[in-house]
Amino acid sequence: MKKLTATQRMNESWARTLLQYCHILFEEEKNPLFAWQAYQASQELRVPIPCWVLDYLNEVAENLLNPSQPSADERAGVTIQKALLMNKKGRGNVFLRYADFHDRWNALNQVRELLEKGETLDNAFNKISKKINLSKEAVKKWYYAS
Repeated sequence: MKKLTATQRMNESWARTLLQYCHILFEEEKNPLFAWQAYQASQELRVPIPCWVLDYLNEVAENLLNPSQPSADERAGVTIQKALLMNKKGRGNVFLRYADFHDRWNALNQVRELLEKGETLDNAFNKISKKINLSKEAVKKWYYAS
């Protein structure tokens, strides 16, 4: 067996972490964009596509190739949205929820970085809220909800 370089081992570790993160979010958020993110990351990092992503893609392929009978007034976009499992109810649409999650994730990572540098939690909330132009209370709420 060929020995991997440190960079290759680090890339594989990063890929596993990213793919686990996407899987958890796919399950918890019920947002198929995390499956697409995992698919894209697998291709870019040249690692096998996870089984859960293939399961999603197989379900979507079945939905696209054998759609339920749309009503006469249903637009093709609605049929495609259903087939891709992007019609789940929730705050906004899957794209807005995906972007919102990443905004929250980035803000919380910035809070954690400040804490690692010795900032107090209150100061970290203040700095990040100013940086992202959001109330301190919103950042605080995200932090305690995570």
